[in-house]
Amino acid sequence: MFHRREVLATLTLAAFARPAIAKSGDYRDRALDAAFREHAPPALAAAIVTRVGLEWSGVRGVRRFGSDDQAAIDDVWHLGSCTKAMTAALYGRLVEQGRAQWRSTIQELFPDIAVHPGWNSATISSLLMHRAGMSDSFWLTEDWVRMAQRDKTDLRKQRRDLVAQVVERPPAHQAGSLEYSNLDYIIVGAAIEAIAAESWESVMRRDLFAPLGIESGGFGAAHGRVPWPHRNIDTIPLPIDPDRSDSDNPAVIGPAGTVHMSLQDYARFVRMMLNEGDGILTRETIQTLITPFGTGSPDYALGWVVVRDRPWANGIMLGHEGTNTLNHAYCAIAPAIGKAVIAFSNDGMRGAMATVAVARSLAATLT
Repeated sequence: MFHRREVLATLTLAAFARPAIAKSGDYRDRALDAAFREHAPPALAAAIVTRVGLEWSGVRGVRRFGSDDQAAIDDVWHLGSCTKAMTAALYGRLVEQGRAQWRSTIQELFPDIAVHPGWNSATISSLLMHRAGMSDSFWLTEDWVRMAQRDKTDLRKQRRDLVAQVVERPPAHQAGSLEYSNLDYIIVGAAIEAIAAESWESVMRRDLFAPLGIESGGFGAAHGRVPWPHRNIDTIPLPIDPDRSDSDNPAVIGPAGTVHMSLQDYARFVRMMLNEGDGILTRETIQTLITPFGTGSPDYALGWVVVRDRPWANGIMLGHEGTNTLNHAYCAIAPAIGKAVIAFSNDGMRGAMATVAVARSLAATLT
């Protein structure tokens, strides 16, 4: 179930190079209708966000395939790896509070853990940029996922134990080379827990969700009258009860991808990025978060893929996708024009195609 997408390649292909389209009537609703009709996920939601807030939003479909329980505009959606930008921003909050530093090394953050010398140069920034030498392939296996989904141990202990196991061995890749890894963000989450002496989830709620006014934010599969995740069996969406242990990735990987929230609340986070911190973070911190390692395109910053020279964005595009294979999320931000497109689905296959399609169509209307 654990999913490690080739994020850079995917976002480059979906970087919205199509020409602008006419803005007439309900063109945004028509774009949503077209993507929903063509790819037929159980549900699809999308929105346009500006520096002021939500400019437009819409939702189509049902919460569970085969039912008539209609998805609602204020439903919560699984963010998957779009969580990573939130973890990076949360660490930025700690830096601004004087409790953390971007250049802190793994050994400095975990002084009582035996760290292999190969990690001596690995810093928080290099972890957040996926350039510390981490690799998921040895550690986050399907067997590990199944065991972790059943593990009821305290999450702080689970994360710290995972850090200890990983860093006692040498890096899997040369430091500085780009290797997208969820482990990077699990370790950053464990560092946040070590600094704050409480769980990443608690710090996230208090230091990022609360200042942004996010009330629907949570972790793992959402419960209640919500869109259920779907697994595709022979291309047919199969609803997965959120009470099942396999309805999301293990909670231990939370900092890399288990946040859920409403479309409206995610727009609050995106608006913060559009407004250079919006009073929650400083402009300097936002610049740190969106500045990539090198000058290539695409490249990875701190929780964001950076694609340069996008015509629709009038410059750089910040973006990310998120999926646990049962849901899909998509975000594309154009800082120069002060607008963004976000899209969500409760399906990891049909929804992946639908979210990209509607985002692409909506982005073409922004300039």
